[in-house]
Amino acid sequence: MRPLLDQTARAGATTWALIGKRLPGTPGMHRADQCVILWLVDEDRQKGEPLLSALVTVGDRQMHPKFPAVAEQLGEPAARADA
Repeated sequence: MRPLLDQTARAGATTWALIGKRLPGTPGMHRADQCVILWLVDEDRQKGEPLLSALVTVGDRQMHPKFPAVAEQLGEPAARADA
């Protein structure tokens, strides 16, 4: 998933819907399950690497609503989605 997200981000298309087109089974995924996927993307990152999951947006370029929880689980500070 991390290489897919990296490629998608480089192409400037980081919405969950666009990722879903490249990864079968994800378009209708519940937000809680999306949270698990986003966490898995970053759990094995190298120290100091940014969270790629931060690039995933929903709707009109809005932060994924589960990103703050993902960042917290990974021990990283994150802005609140409603801030």
